[in-house]
Amino acid sequence: MEWGNLIGPAVVAAAVSGVVTTIGFWINRSTTLATHKDKLAADEKLAERRFEFDKDLAERKVRLDMQAQDRRRRQELAEELIAGFQEINDIMRSVRSPLGYKGEGSTREKGEGESPEEENRLNSRFVIVERFNKHREVVAKIMSREYRAAAWFGTEIRAPFEMVHRAINEVFVANQMLADVERFADFSVSKEDRDLRVEWRRTIYGTGGEKDAIASKLSEAYTIIEQACRPVLEEALLS
Repeated sequence: MEWGNLIGPAVVAAAVSGVVTTIGFWINRSTTLATHKDKLAADEKLAERRFEFDKDLAERKVRLDMQAQDRRRRQELAEELIAGFQEINDIMRSVRSPLGYKGEGSTREKGEGESPEEENRLNSRFVIVERFNKHREVVAKIMSREYRAAAWFGTEIRAPFEMVHRAINEVFVANQMLADVERFADFSVSKEDRDLRVEWRRTIYGTGGEKDAIASKLSEAYTIIEQACRPVLEEALLS
């Protein structure tokens, strides 16, 4: 047997095997590259979707946090208004009490030439001012919530603030008018003047057998505030 006859087929087989291996390598390489490229594209799209999801989630969280914060602020204001207007009712009830205590009104600055009788009369008129001054900062703080309340609950909620303001002013105007009359006027005046003094005292103290208009105004103001704010507090209890 000749070696050429054996070597020839072996060489051919080896060559064919090499070609097949080479082709297989390049096919595998191309497949691997294509697969890797597809994987990179898929990973990139996944990363983009994840980024968009995280961004949307963060934005929603910020919105929810802001809404929760706004809700808390609204609830806190509602609580302040209800408690505040109730406190004003209590303050004015004590300020307008016809019952006096020894020494009340004595912080008034005495005028020149006042007789002891005039001093006592004017001190008795100053009692209202003296009592209110003890709570002036509390009342002012509550009343300062007017524009903030309008921003949260609408401009119609300004009405009870105006009602309280008018009621307090009416008390002080009547008190000043009565003080001026008692200081400067002759007490033997006409029935019309006496009726005026009775009306002023009714405004100041709520006495006289008729409906207390000042107390009614303050109560109505509180009712309006409560009707506007109570649902906000009940909403907080349900959440």
